[in-house]
Amino acid sequence: MYTKDGEVNNPALIDRFLSRRSWAAGFFPRTDTPIPTTASFKIIIRGNNQANLITTSSGRSDTVKTDITAQRPDYAVLTGRDSLTVLSPASGMGRCEVLIGQMEKEQPVKRCVPMSLATGYSRQCKFRPVRLLKINAGQLFIPQLSWLVQSGPLYNSCGYTASGSWNLFNAGIPGQMVAGDTVVVQERTIALVKK
Repeated sequence: MYTKDGEVNNPALIDRFLSRRSWAAGFFPRTDTPIPTTASFKIIIRGNNQANLITTSSGRSDTVKTDITAQRPDYAVLTGRDSLTVLSPASGMGRCEVLIGQMEKEQPVKRCVPMSLATGYSRQCKFRPVRLLKINAGQLFIPQLSWLVQSGPLYNSCGYTASGSWNLFNAGIPGQMVAGDTVVVQERTIALVKK
């Protein structure tokens, strides 16, 4: 957990913070989570820096095609081939939205165009989602980043949480925090088996 005063490593304090936010406590499990036997996941790395992510659950299969767009010493960046579109609200970005937009270490490149405020939105952005694969001594891992952002006092604050992002925590966030900001982060991994 991080505040503007630095890192908090006391599990009891973190548990108390999460217990006051029952809506978020389930995003941070303290034990291993079993993978269902009815589900499987495959990554097929192909030539030309391409990879297919294949998820099978209850007999149904889904494939996401990606490009390997960057290779770092300890992780690779997989960028989806299909674009997503998001709309930004006309109300603008508050403190929570600013922090949320920077939580992940690798961000997709976005192309945005302004929209008429009559629509209720300020802009429309297109991007290709990114996922990371951690690499340690030649072994591949799927990173699982969960985070919570809160800004402001408990009685008048904004709060958001997310779980299971294939990304790593942006270590620059703590240096940007101000009074009233709190961030809880959990990083986990799933080891992949080569076949």
